[in-house]
Amino acid sequence: MLGSCYIPPSASHQLRRLTADGLPLSAERRFGELRRQVGLAAAIGPVILAGDFNARIGVEPVPSPPAAPSGRTRGCTDTTVTAHGRLLAQLSADTGLVLCTGHAPGDEAALPTWHRGMSATRLDHMLVSPAIYSAISSCTVGALRDDSDHCPLQLQLALFTQLTPPPPPLTGGALHQFTWRGELRSAYAAGLGSPAATASLARCAAATTAAGAAADAARAAASAAGATPVQVAAAAATAAARDLSVAERHFCRALCTAAELAGARRKLLGRGVRAGRGEHDAPFYDAECQAGKGKNGKSPTVAGTFTW
Repeated sequence: MLGSCYIPPSASHQLRRLTADGLPLSAERRFGELRRQVGLAAAIGPVILAGDFNARIGVEPVPSPPAAPSGRTRGCTDTTVTAHGRLLAQLSADTGLVLCTGHAPGDEAALPTWHRGMSATRLDHMLVSPAIYSAISSCTVGALRDDSDHCPLQLQLALFTQLTPPPPPLTGGALHQFTWRGELRSAYAAGLGSPAATASLARCAAATTAAGAAADAARAAASAAGATPVQVAAAAATAAARDLSVAERHFCRALCTAAELAGARRKLLGRGVRAGRGEHDAPFYDAECQAGKGKNGKSPTVAGTFTW
């Protein structure tokens, strides 16, 4: 994820603006929401977060980047530390993102990004996932431009291979094909409330709950082992796959049961329309399906999907 961020300065009225809960949208709340969003993004893949944080971080301690030389101090040309700067340092510590300012190649001195008269401060920063940091060729402060009173941050990466392996796909069979016949709606709804369909849906819910528990346990174990966010997500997906497949099977069984009770014709996939039962049967509603086929020149159903 690539994120562009702006946090108003400490004297800004924007930090005193009240939200629906009656509380001001303070810097603490903004950084807290940013922390939450970064956590969600990091569970999917690497993160680059950059922008005007209005944060003067000075020599405030922050987590060291991967493979940093022991004893090396972070560079700094603006020694002032503000409340925004401490919140930025805490954001780095809480999310695991590496602060490039004073660390990354090309930005060791942490040059100022904002100039006014004799004043020069470093208000703009970039934070990246450790996998991204390891691929940085240079991170520099560009020249001041006419369209902004801030100097741009410039990041160059050397990406030759995939940073992290993708999570494995969920396993399970393809979903049944369904098309819809509107006049059976009421009967179909009644069928979903039948004891047989209700029992299948209850088994589906139980399997879904089991999948969630398995994913949580795998996520906790992977995190404790020091896995990357993407590896944690992959472990959770793998652990949940079996129960999710069971849940899908019970869900489809409930739909087939309701369709049969509604009086719908059933189609054995690939063998035409017939009445009967079978593990691989799926309900077949043909009125709107045929109309759609005539209009579009092809069947509106797609193998492996539900079409309602």
